Amino acid sequence: MAKIDKNHTFAMYTIYVNDAAIADEFGYHDKADQYYWQAARFAKRLGLKAPDHVLKRAMNAPCPFDKPNKPEEGKQYLLIGGSDKPSIANGNTWAESEIEAS
Repeated sequence: MAKIDKNHTFAMYTIYVNDAAIADEFGYHDKADQYYWQAARFAKRLGLKAPDHVLKRAMNAPCPFDKPNKPEEGKQYLLIGGSDKPSIANGNTWAESEIEAS
């Protein structure tokens, strides 16, 4: 088993909690739940109990491993798009980045 770098893990925990708060502020509540899920995961790796608000929101988030995040053959996806469009480069899933074939 690989050694856990506690400084890196704590930094990732902090980043996910901050990103979740920002996502909530801008109305992206599903994305915020996913960030809280990741934050809770990093807290567990540190051996810490995540704050109650993080755990509560993490329970609302679907596990990112439930559905494979893979492109499907025959579908088209936006790889690079503006900040107003879901794309792979913007951190969206393949399903979110799917474009309608014209």
